[in-house]
Amino acid sequence: MAERVEASGDGPQPVELVNVPFAGPLITSAEPERVAGSVPLAVEREFRLRARVVDSPDPAPDRAQAPELPQVPGIAPETVAQLVASAAALEQTAAPLEVWHTVAQAVLDNHTSDDTSDPSGTAEQPSDPSETSSESPLSTSTLRALVDAWPDVLTLGPATADDERAEEAASGADADGTGDRARPEELRFADTAVHRAVRAAFPVSRTDHRAIANALTQLHRRRPTTTYTAWALPTHAALAQDIEQVLDDPALLATLHWYGLWSGLATAYPDGVPGGGTAADVHFLHAQGVRPGSQGEWVASLHHAAVSRGDGAQAEALAEAAGPLPWRTLWSHWRLPGGPLVAYPAQGGVQQVRAAEEDGRRLIAEWRETGAAPTDEDETDGTGDEPREVYERRRWDAWSGQPADGPERIVSAWPELTEQQPFAEVAYAANRSRGWRQASRGTAEDVPRMPEAVREAVRLARDDAGAELWVFAGYGGLFGALVDHKAVSNLPRTPWRNLLAPGPLTSSAAWPFPQDIPRTDDEVTRERLERADAFRDGACRPVEPAALPDELTHEPSRRFLSGTGWPCTRVIGGLYTLDLGQSPLQPSDDHPGMLEGLGQLASWKLYVDGESGAVLVDEDDELLPVARSMPRLLALALLNHLVLSAPLTSSELEMEALSETLPSWVAAIDPDAADSPAWEGAFDDLAYEAEDYGTLLDELDGAPAE
Repeated sequence: MAERVEASGDGPQPVELVNVPFAGPLITSAEPERVAGSVPLAVEREFRLRARVVDSPDPAPDRAQAPELPQVPGIAPETVAQLVASAAALEQTAAPLEVWHTVAQAVLDNHTSDDTSDPSGTAEQPSDPSETSSESPLSTSTLRALVDAWPDVLTLGPATADDERAEEAASGADADGTGDRARPEELRFADTAVHRAVRAAFPVSRTDHRAIANALTQLHRRRPTTTYTAWALPTHAALAQDIEQVLDDPALLATLHWYGLWSGLATAYPDGVPGGGTAADVHFLHAQGVRPGSQGEWVASLHHAAVSRGDGAQAEALAEAAGPLPWRTLWSHWRLPGGPLVAYPAQGGVQQVRAAEEDGRRLIAEWRETGAAPTDEDETDGTGDEPREVYERRRWDAWSGQPADGPERIVSAWPELTEQQPFAEVAYAANRSRGWRQASRGTAEDVPRMPEAVREAVRLARDDAGAELWVFAGYGGLFGALVDHKAVSNLPRTPWRNLLAPGPLTSSAAWPFPQDIPRTDDEVTRERLERADAFRDGACRPVEPAALPDELTHEPSRRFLSGTGWPCTRVIGGLYTLDLGQSPLQPSDDHPGMLEGLGQLASWKLYVDGESGAVLVDEDDELLPVARSMPRLLALALLNHLVLSAPLTSSELEMEALSETLPSWVAAIDPDAADSPAWEGAFDDLAYEAEDYGTLLDELDGAPAE
């Protein structure tokens, strides 16, 4: 697909991406869009190659001409058209004969059902009673007759494309139920362009798609090792607009290939995968770069996501369907990407974990640096003259994940990584760009592959069967898992590499509006504004009605300032304000009808319209609206605080999704603000803004910036 071209100079070497419309192993595919959109950026970043998409020298899939429908002796033209449509509905240009037979039978049966239920009785009947009818089981000889009559389009031959297809074709028997053993054959289209042209000329209906998906589901349940269904069934279900039948069935889900699920989600949710369920689990595992080396490794990740969501029933059903897993999550305090946002001062992730014990009980301890200075009242741990820091320590039971104690303030030297202490099984590993590493033995091949959000791991115990208890920690929190170290060691050393370059097929749908953010003036209460995760206790300073300027004639604004009060704050939500009781509002000399004194939003001076209560900012002597009222401005500030301070599990991935979602959240609070030029481009670089905001919050609390 990629071809290098000659170039001069020291810049990235050029490479051309050709045949992009043919990308992907399935006919219904998001790969062309993925390759054209994300792959050039990834290729330049990873390989210093400048990639560009060029027109394919081969006929594009949408330019090929559909051949004329063949005449097949003994088969009615209508039936021929249905058999052709069933072949075109296949998602691979080469597919096992048994699969085509299953799809064709489903289509014929669906049309027979439609005909017999036609209340008008006008359904067309075959002109010759001897012609093939779908009222009886479809014979493979009928399919062969069609292939023989259309040699330039279809062929049947040995399944030589890969060993898996050859094996599954050879194992198929009695495909038509007539006692004839199916030969190890597969149906092949002449090429992908012809396949797509035939599909465009002879499409199947939605009810056909549903019949096909149901029939292939039954085939897969009988033979879950069927390669075609493992890859293509999710896409067939998506085309039937019923992807839920796959996602809601753990026994089925556990046997489907990860790429098939990614592709099915891309087809089912072209505008983004909704959050909060199995679909989101699959999407975010994919988007985080999970590339399993085996089906068991993939199901272990799905199982972990279900446990982390609190869906124990789904997790248990997945584990039961999959059989022994290379690793299995026992408990989880891990925030999945896309999970609920919690504003500062909520802590993000886990910084460093250590093995611990109490009365023989195995514990896992988190040590978090507070940045505070030791005081005379602090007890020390007696560690000599080493530099001491103030830590916040929390401990959990290593087997159950239940809290043991904490948070506890401890003054201590940096907690050392001491292997085989306090138990002989204790070992530590760190997740680096090339996998897990241990100080004592280098590469740790018996520690499960994890996304980069998982940073540390501690082995604490072994069970009676020899499985090892590991606790993993990182940006999302921590979780405990039983690891079959032999199974993990036997996994392929390199993960699945069948994607041309990094980049997901799927995207996130707009995240739901945060439930805790006010959306109306009445919801902006003093209690909400003075929470620890908002402007903090005592921030609001009500102003006596008599102290408000007469120029403020907007009664709701007067009631808000005299009742709830204007918060006195700096930094939070980007606001910098003063106590209006001491620095009252006053008419503006520069902008008649406006009052000044509210403070600033970032570097902008705030004005309030005395007549309407709207809040505006001065941009080069032009007033731009930022909120329709003072309460709405504070609601927008709370939203800003939440987005910029919430701990994220996968920062780059989630920031991208938030950037796309934030405009709709702003509009939900204040439609006027969403249309204002003042907010234009405000969410273009959330990652930078969040880093800068975190530094400001540290300074606000008197803690040194990290």
